[in-house]
Amino acid sequence: MRQSGLVPLSNTSGLRAAFDALADAVAALRFDLASPSRADDRELRDRVTQIIRRHLRPRFLSPEAPVAVAVAGPTGSGKSTIVNSLAGRVVSPAGVLRPTTGRPVVWRHHHSLGPPDLDDLEIDVQLDDHPLLRGVTIVDTPDLDSQVRSHRRIAEAVLDRVDLVVFVTTPHRYADAESWSVLDALGGRGTPIVVVLNRATRRTQGARIDLARLLDRAGIVPLGGVVEIQEHRGGGGDGLLARGFVRRLVSVLEEVAVARGEFVERGIEAASSQVFSGTRRLLTALERQRAAVEELVSIAAKVHDSHLEELATSLEHGELLRSDVVERWLRSRGGGPLPGPGFRARVGQPRVPEELRDELAREVTARLDAARRATEAAWALHPSGSGLAPLARTTLDEVRRTLADRDVRSVGRGRGHRSPRRPAADVLVGDPERTTPDGERARLLETIAELFDRQRDAAAAVVLARRDPVQRIVELQHAISAVEARLDDDSR
Repeated sequence: MRQSGLVPLSNTSGLRAAFDALADAVAALRFDLASPSRADDRELRDRVTQIIRRHLRPRFLSPEAPVAVAVAGPTGSGKSTIVNSLAGRVVSPAGVLRPTTGRPVVWRHHHSLGPPDLDDLEIDVQLDDHPLLRGVTIVDTPDLDSQVRSHRRIAEAVLDRVDLVVFVTTPHRYADAESWSVLDALGGRGTPIVVVLNRATRRTQGARIDLARLLDRAGIVPLGGVVEIQEHRGGGGDGLLARGFVRRLVSVLEEVAVARGEFVERGIEAASSQVFSGTRRLLTALERQRAAVEELVSIAAKVHDSHLEELATSLEHGELLRSDVVERWLRSRGGGPLPGPGFRARVGQPRVPEELRDELAREVTARLDAARRATEAAWALHPSGSGLAPLARTTLDEVRRTLADRDVRSVGRGRGHRSPRRPAADVLVGDPERTTPDGERARLLETIAELFDRQRDAAAAVVLARRDPVQRIVELQHAISAVEARLDDDSR
């Protein structure tokens, strides 16, 4: 997939349409199979969709809008204080004064429109005519390491929709693992980053050097190097920093505003890279889903084949029915031998005596139920098998009807034939004197196999209903190709 080269903004209508189609294809994915990664796969699906719909599309519609800048960092790093100091007034209440720390604060110009699109989030908007806002819109985000998961997700959602990130940390928090996971992700997709080391002193020069080393190791080149804001006592009132403390940061942001077009294009390129990376991971997840579906369907098939094989063995040895039922039937016939080769069933006469036929139906139903329960148990042990059970039972009435249909078919085949036909009773109870005809046994087993196939197919349908249809995957692949083709055409 295409990942490098700035995205031109001269003709965005075709590109916007291609990305819209990709967003629709991604959003259509369900991931209904209860795999271990389902929650992550769905979250990634939603995130990719939102990046397209909430970042790329608005930016294509308003390419002249100011650069969208997020101020992010760990708890207590001083993000809100820095934003307030840039504004020269309190636009984002800091610390315990802030009533809703999960709500981003957007500081923008009165007349600016367009990105970032945060309409799906609860936000506070502060309008101003500050000269800096002619070129940038600034968003103060929730803490990246917030103990409230929803706050972290909101912060990540904001980072997905901006063109540039001002990352604020302190000499005591610069190496935090959670912060670096975010920095690595931003650097990996090419998002421009300004790194601010807040509350620096002469004693923290080692932290600055170490931070620079970590950034270099991660391949992150912050704009203007590491911007230091010195530890302060007092300030400009209302907890604000004196103008001189944020002068360098203001200078960096002014340079960004002047080169607005470049940073907008870099933001689009970073978002596109994230979309491509996300769709690759989604395709991998769909491949995992396909493999899991095949395994679960195979489990159902193997279980049913095994139980049918056991039943066939019992049928072969005349052990399919309970001995007490067979003995009772034989006594009802006066204890005489099984019907001989001259026996001919009259039209409409069941080939299996009623009691044996009913016992046969019960035995087959029990074997089918055993296969059903064994399938559920095997699925429960599979990583993606939870939520598939319970399966529908094959009822005794359904088995009876199927066996009755078989008897009618068997009698129908026997009419008009001069060669004698053995009754199906021989097949069920065995014949101590003669070998039971293979054709008769095969026909009965074929009928029973139909019931097993029907239940196995019903179990497979339960699994297949949880997968994303092949057509949906094909549409996603086509949408990805269409975006790449459009990007290649526009870059020529």
